[in-house]
Amino acid sequence: MDDAARLRTSGRAVPSAIAALSLSKNKMGFGIGLYLVKTFIEAHGGTVSFKSKENAGTTFCIRLWRGRIGDG
Repeated sequence: MDDAARLRTSGRAVPSAIAALSLSKNKMGFGIGLYLVKTFIEAHGGTVSFKSKENAGTTFCIRLWRGRIGDG
């Protein structure tokens, strides 16, 4: 079973031209915040995704596996 957390912003959308780069480590000056979140979540078996629409903001989804201790 997994749990998902969604965060919706009403600010500026992530431009489609850089959306794919937003979750990768890059040197284009867009920062590394999303890349660090993605790296951390994936290290724990989860996923990070987002949808962005101009004038409507961005919705981020973080999905993690929920298991019991010792399920290993």
